[in-house]
Amino acid sequence: MALQWAIISGAKRVIAIDINQARLQTALKLGADNIINAVGKDPYEAVYELTKGKGVDIAVEAAGTVETSAQVLALPEKGGKVVYLGIPYNDVNINRFRFERIVRNELSIFGTWNAISGPFPGKEWKTCVHFLEKKILKTTPLIDREIPLAKGPEAFEDAVNGKVTGKVIFCP
Repeated sequence: MALQWAIISGAKRVIAIDINQARLQTALKLGADNIINAVGKDPYEAVYELTKGKGVDIAVEAAGTVETSAQVLALPEKGGKVVYLGIPYNDVNINRFRFERIVRNELSIFGTWNAISGPFPGKEWKTCVHFLEKKILKTTPLIDREIPLAKGPEAFEDAVNGKVTGKVIFCP
């Protein structure tokens, strides 16, 4: 969804980074220009190779992991921005290189939440419904499977074992 919102918001080029090749293929289907599989590596070098040493205008952290929450700080260009969507559930340790990128590149860092306007439904909800109705936001490629509610435990087991690459829809 973050990738689609980037495109809707006018991004001219989108680089998707993930550790799951199936999700990266979905990113391509949804409009990513480039993908980086970051299994076992920091995506910094790949991003800088793709941007010819410049970095990105805006780096969006949507995974919410401790590792990606620190890694994202190295990706923007001078004067760039970092947007945090994901929430890591442990402390984030930032090594000196990444911290220096904040200062030396004069980064702007933003956090965002899904719905701060009110009263419910706020403008965020109305905007989402608009883009869903117009079929600009695509949800079908994000769905891994639709299953009966009774198969819930099996789906959770699959998720824990890395066998779920998208959303699971429970159909009661």
